[in-house]
Amino acid sequence: MSTNNVNECKSLWNGIISISAKDESPKGLTEMCNHPIRRVPQKCKPIKSCAKPRRKAACAKATRPKVKCAPRQKCSKQGPVTNNAYLNFVRSFRKKHCNLKPRELIAKAAKAWARLSENRKDRYRRMACKVTTSERHKRRRICQQN
Repeated sequence: MSTNNVNECKSLWNGIISISAKDESPKGLTEMCNHPIRRVPQKCKPIKSCAKPRRKAACAKATRPKVKCAPRQKCSKQGPVTNNAYLNFVRSFRKKHCNLKPRELIAKAAKAWARLSENRKDRYRRMACKVTTSERHKRRRICQQN
């Protein structure tokens, strides 16, 4: 390889296409550097067994409309009855207001609990009495009325 060809090869590697003064045509990288041309083999696409798309029948069979049930609202699980009257109230409040986000639900439940009369709160307190194991809790007035 002559020094002229080496310089041309180096300039091509640097991203510059050079033209030889002898024939005024651009020389490819393989001519100047004497590298073999690499050809990337093209991958053949796999032939499908059913290459032709199927045609639809001119008169398609009538399909029955599918009966769909109304979508059920997905509520979070209520959880067990606890020995806390307020949490038992929140359980029942969650059933009625399932579309609320947890923070909104608790905020509204707290306001509703504050507005609730003592007679209505007693219902949830009795639920708490039934599941409690604490003797102190069972000595409360509401638990003694049962």
